[in-house]
Amino acid sequence: MSFRFTIDSQVYDLVTSSQSGAVVNQWRVPLRSAHEIRRFVDNLLEQNHHQAGELQRFLVATDQSPKEALIEQIQKGQLLVQKGYVSHPGGAARAPQGVSRHKKSGPQSSIYSDSMLKQMANVDDTGNTSGGNQTQSRQSSTSDGQTSNSGSQNPNQLANTPKSDRQYKICIEIAGRARCYKQRLEINPINGGKQPGERRQTERVRLDHRVPHRSLVAFDGLPNVPRDLTLVIATSGATSDIRLPLVNAHPTSNKSTDKAEWDTVLIPVKPLAYINKERKRQQADLLQPGYVYVFWNNKLWRELEVN
Repeated sequence: MSFRFTIDSQVYDLVTSSQSGAVVNQWRVPLRSAHEIRRFVDNLLEQNHHQAGELQRFLVATDQSPKEALIEQIQKGQLLVQKGYVSHPGGAARAPQGVSRHKKSGPQSSIYSDSMLKQMANVDDTGNTSGGNQTQSRQSSTSDGQTSNSGSQNPNQLANTPKSDRQYKICIEIAGRARCYKQRLEINPINGGKQPGERRQTERVRLDHRVPHRSLVAFDGLPNVPRDLTLVIATSGATSDIRLPLVNAHPTSNKSTDKAEWDTVLIPVKPLAYINKERKRQQADLLQPGYVYVFWNNKLWRELEVN
């Protein structure tokens, strides 16, 4: 029995540890820390909310919420996450035929670097395959170009920064039930991004299941140091993403803090257009498909497509 879902157009399967045969181990997605597991589960729940009933039936009977149950069972190794391809009896994913194990054969999730994708296929940087039971010294790339050599150690033990110093978070409230996963928020790296919690982090919006009128973007596992906040807007074509600075030196909160309204609230807006020459606000409507041109200081700054 397995549970199939998608994150950012990449197909995944949740399988029980009893199904962890050779094929499952070969295509298993390595979630190496509590932060990675929590972020992966958040994305799973937010982007597959229409499968909530199926997921509830898949999970072992428990009084916990689906999120808490997923995090606990993945941490304990009771559930494994694997990249999904063509399923066959038993729930394990069948490896693509005639395709190099470390060569991309289709859309890949943006949360994994090329080196991480190679690790998932047991391929080292020289292109040699390694046995599934061998312990290797591996490198994982960070978003700002830094690398950390994990070896056979637990990545949670690599940081010199005491874990007690990373008990803070930054939480941004989004008014309404935001459904656009292409827009992201980003916090800047500090101290060269050498330690967990100090690196550049990018997070997408997730629904707040306890408060129905809002969504949240949360950065967890941070030291108590203010961070700069940037809105990252995806673009099409060969152009770079648009980065709009929002807040300088945004303060952190203790990880256990919850607020009826967070200090920073972003309000999504939709541009309207007048439908006649009278230019009255009551006679405005959403823009029709086409293009909007934004001018700044009498110069064309952006061309935006309305679809």
